[in-house]
Amino acid sequence: PTPPWFFYQQLSQDFDVETIPSTATEIPEDTDVLLILHPFDITDYTQFAVDQYLLAGGEVIAFVDPNFFFAEQLGQPSQIPGMPPQGGPAPSSTMDKLFEAWGVKYDNNQVLADLNFGAQLGRNFVPTYLNLDKRAVVVGGGMMEGIEESLATQLTEQMNGLKAQLEEKMASEDASETEIANLKTQIAQFEAMLGTGGGSDGDKLLMGSINNLAMLTPGAFEVSSKDGLNVTPLIQSSPVNQYISAFDADPREEEAVKRIREKFESSDKRRDLAVRISGNFQTAFPDGDPSAPAEPEPEPETQTVPDKGSEKGTAKGTESGDSGKDAKAADEGGKAEEPADANNCQDPADDQAEKAGKEEANEETSGESAEPALKKSKAPGTVILFADVDMIFDAICVQQFQLPGTNARFFQPLNDNVTLLQNAADQLSGDPDLMEVRSRQNVSHNFNKVSEWQADAEQAFASQLAELQEKLSESEEKMNRMLAELPEGVDEENYPPEFIAEREKVEMEITSFNRGVRELRRETNRLFRSRLSFFKILNTGVIPILVILVGLIVALVHRIRTAAR
Repeated sequence: PTPPWFFYQQLSQDFDVETIPSTATEIPEDTDVLLILHPFDITDYTQFAVDQYLLAGGEVIAFVDPNFFFAEQLGQPSQIPGMPPQGGPAPSSTMDKLFEAWGVKYDNNQVLADLNFGAQLGRNFVPTYLNLDKRAVVVGGGMMEGIEESLATQLTEQMNGLKAQLEEKMASEDASETEIANLKTQIAQFEAMLGTGGGSDGDKLLMGSINNLAMLTPGAFEVSSKDGLNVTPLIQSSPVNQYISAFDADPREEEAVKRIREKFESSDKRRDLAVRISGNFQTAFPDGDPSAPAEPEPEPETQTVPDKGSEKGTAKGTESGDSGKDAKAADEGGKAEEPADANNCQDPADDQAEKAGKEEANEETSGESAEPALKKSKAPGTVILFADVDMIFDAICVQQFQLPGTNARFFQPLNDNVTLLQNAADQLSGDPDLMEVRSRQNVSHNFNKVSEWQADAEQAFASQLAELQEKLSESEEKMNRMLAELPEGVDEENYPPEFIAEREKVEMEITSFNRGVRELRRETNRLFRSRLSFFKILNTGVIPILVILVGLIVALVHRIRTAAR
């Protein structure tokens, strides 16, 4: 796109970035890291090229999306005023052949909604716009980072007990695959909570500096173990999530967002938003290059036997050692074409010489052909997958500023999205021995005093806010119970009068509680901003005056001493 996205500009400062079309049939050998972005139109030929690059020890970072929200903005401007751009990429993308070979289950028609990580977008709370904090970072973070030591010890003991059960089940011949899979899932959840996942030190360096991420209408992965491969979840949702159709995931549609919240059914398990797969891969194309012409099937040999009563005759299905003229396939039915005349039959000795010549020519041709396609890794490779493309689109990851009267643009990161991509590119492009020391650290600085003032202001109204939030939750639960008790299939216009009256009462309570919550938050902000304003006045007014006074005093003392001499 023009101008280039912010992440592209950042990567270009450290790497020679080249663009490869989605129809490419090979990846250049000198590619250090292959970045795949929204492969909505990727061909089997290109997937084969990626497959061969990975099997040769390549490093891949891929962003796919069930609903790339900003896809329409990449089209050509419409000639009709007020109409959206035309001809942009399709919103959904996947790499089906490769995902299947890697053990990745991914539905490119399903968006993940998360009530815990959902965020405010305008006036609405949108569960498909995820604001992910340190709790979502599985490696180097943890859902319960900073918990009390006693609770951490208790959770660790429970996790170790599950690991012991898993060892027993693995050693037992009676254990079912379902029991083993369930235990592994429970252990992974404990590791995620405690931040003790099975990631390497390199994974922890990759994710350790990540504090905040944003994703818009993302998908999710479910990765099954494959022989020779290690799978490490990097980012996960909260357990309070649900798949919804990509068609219902538009965060601008208030009614659609409301339906998601009202009909929400939690899966009660965390889902992978980003994963790392590394090790020795198997090819996704066991039949070889899909762009190569199919090898012709062996032609049946025939032996022509002249018949006294006729000049034509064909015998099919002879053994490979028999001599005679080769028959050609006459049609798709597989019939052998008969020779037009028995006099056209070659002498067996001539036929053997012709065969030998063909075999010699085939050997020469095969010797000149390209190397055979790889079937498995000849060197370990790595794939890092992200289930969202919007996360590296400028509108989600940076805020832009333009200097008035110029074309100069400045960017302020809104989160760690681009930092994560840079971390991944840094590590995958480095020498394996140096990967663990190449993590790009976050350079932002915390304003500790300001954070303390914010915390003090929130604490002043914490009890009142908690009380209102509790009443609000009770009213919402009451509304959900009332809706659940209604007979199925009843239209809104046919709701019982007593239900309508009660619903209106509850809605008024919810409105009142929401108003109270907003007012308390405004009071919190007023208290915080009053302290901040005082600090600003002190810095911009009082301190400069003091500096001036000190300067005048020093100057006066200097003049007096000079005059005394």
